[in-house]
Amino acid sequence: MKSNSKLNIWLQKISGWGVIILLIFSIIIPLLLKDKPDHTLWSNLFSNIGIALFSALSISKYLQKEALDMIFNEIPFLQKTHQIGINDFPKDGNIGKLDFEKSVLFTVVMNDGKYFLSQNAENLCKRFKNNGLTTTFIMLDSESEAVKMLRSANGKDHDESYYKNKIIESIHELRKYSKQYPEHKFEIYLYPNGYFRTSIVLTDNNAIIGTYRNAPGKRKYPIHMLISKYGDELSAIKEDIEELKNCSKSHHIKQA
Repeated sequence: MKSNSKLNIWLQKISGWGVIILLIFSIIIPLLLKDKPDHTLWSNLFSNIGIALFSALSISKYLQKEALDMIFNEIPFLQKTHQIGINDFPKDGNIGKLDFEKSVLFTVVMNDGKYFLSQNAENLCKRFKNNGLTTTFIMLDSESEAVKMLRSANGKDHDESYYKNKIIESIHELRKYSKQYPEHKFEIYLYPNGYFRTSIVLTDNNAIIGTYRNAPGKRKYPIHMLISKYGDELSAIKEDIEELKNCSKSHHIKQA
């Protein structure tokens, strides 16, 4: 690779300058000062400077290889993640790294949302205390064919009400929050056209995207990505959510 060869030459030149500086500061200058007053003080000073500069400039072959690997492998990867907007991989999808408390926009897209509500109850209540804000949930329509497909995909055929009950419980939980925090607005949309392949938690400036495991059964928690506003993906997520809302029916949470 041409650029690789040029970088090698550049690094070798830096190493060469390190050797030259070591010779000048640690050998030649002390020799020139040997007949001067305070010879030892000045010799030690220049020798230490020479060694420090030599250490800084003389990059070993191992470090040269490490530098090359970083430049040609790591930096392009970092550029791609920056372009997309991937900022972190939060453990267990916890919303602690989101600007969730006072964000004007806060939308949660989940198949049933039951685990999310219990996992993040403390943080969610911090948001619900802020009057005048709106929190939106988009979940599956419990009466839709999507719930039946999800039940079959996850090996829950033995319990026809499994996901239906979880969705109803989530709505009931949000209804309780709406009574506890009457100045905070809650919205629920029920989506009938298929189950979700990813979960989404969206705020003004960030989003957490979570994947679902494909095979039935519970195993290691799947990967989650924190998306920032400084990439291409956040605007695409917002468009996706608007389309989901357009295809869903609104559920009036304060109705009995």
